[in-house]
Amino acid sequence: MKKNLERLKDFRCPAPFKELQIFADSTSPCCPEWFDQDTLKKEFESELLLRHKDKKNFPRQLSAHDVSEIKDINDLSKNWNNKFHTNLREAISKGDYKYCSMMCPWVNEHSSLPEKEFKNKYIDPHTGKNSSLKDFNKIYKHQKLPSEVFLNFDYSCNLKCPSCRIHLNTNAHNPKAESIMNSFDTQFSEGVEKIICTGSGDPFYSNVFRKWLQNLDIKKYPKLKKLFIVTNGNMLTEKMWSSISNVHPIIEGIEISIDAAEKETYENKVRLNGRWDVLMDNLKFLATIDEPLSLTFSFVVQDHNVRQMIDFENMLMDIFKDSKNKDSICIMFRAIQDWRVGSKEWYSDRNVCVDTHPKHPILIEQLKILIRKTNGHNHNYVKSNLYHLLDGKEIEEEIKLI
Repeated sequence: MKKNLERLKDFRCPAPFKELQIFADSTSPCCPEWFDQDTLKKEFESELLLRHKDKKNFPRQLSAHDVSEIKDINDLSKNWNNKFHTNLREAISKGDYKYCSMMCPWVNEHSSLPEKEFKNKYIDPHTGKNSSLKDFNKIYKHQKLPSEVFLNFDYSCNLKCPSCRIHLNTNAHNPKAESIMNSFDTQFSEGVEKIICTGSGDPFYSNVFRKWLQNLDIKKYPKLKKLFIVTNGNMLTEKMWSSISNVHPIIEGIEISIDAAEKETYENKVRLNGRWDVLMDNLKFLATIDEPLSLTFSFVVQDHNVRQMIDFENMLMDIFKDSKNKDSICIMFRAIQDWRVGSKEWYSDRNVCVDTHPKHPILIEQLKILIRKTNGHNHNYVKSNLYHLLDGKEIEEEIKLI
């Protein structure tokens, strides 16, 4: 599937102008794996050669990690204007998405939505144009520092999900995390408006992130209005929720990554070290919370769980059927990505999004049901761009929209 450059040229992705993801050794405006391989190799060859000695040693899949290295932990703000971030912003400000790949959900949706859906969602029927350029110039073009920061630099996690990592990453394995947190706390606290914690591990298992959440002084962050928490949910008990009551007023939402609709798959295939029964108890507790809260549940689609996509939605609808926040719940189905933690063969065996995979027809059947329900407005749970789960086929022929 290729990028629809004609569509993209009239849109401006805001991410490089407002977002900064901070990792242990690098930074990126969005997921580091969403960038175009050929462009990275061509425009950052000298930087890559410095890190990997010669072209033969380039990793099998390049990412922002390879071209946006943190040079000074004590001055993270320098990375906001390094070559990678600057070049990316310059290209996108002109409608040029050469750095971006179809792995990016934003690029994928703008490129791959069927024409009718695309026009209904993004084009003003009166003018035949979109209004994003005007908003972009007004809001983002002259922004000097990020307004949204992703705290992704502590990889500590109580699970070892094969789609993400093959070993447990304990708190002892992340010696830089506390220093980076101190640097962030010093350099970005006055201007940041939204914080996402965390896409790298689990914020409640991480000593650094958990203590930061429990002791965060909102007065030190005068512009901070939104806090979004990403977790596997195993440690999000009622007691843990009470321990972060100081940040309840600014919690915009919580994303819980689950990837299964049954205990056996969860504990033995996709979420190793996870405790299904504990997770279910925690979800039932979240369903009783009175405060307004957006809840997102993510599901990385792979061969082990592809038959459970519909069951996953039904399970969550049942748990939250009486929740005061049931109208703020959404499900994000995500394509499995190659984080290079396993072999090419392992990734190929998991990736049902490729049309040659033996379980690809099962994915198609699950998607047909989900898209039919979404188009029929029977619910508002599934929010992700389901079309990004298809790789290499003409979408409108693959799934007949109803």
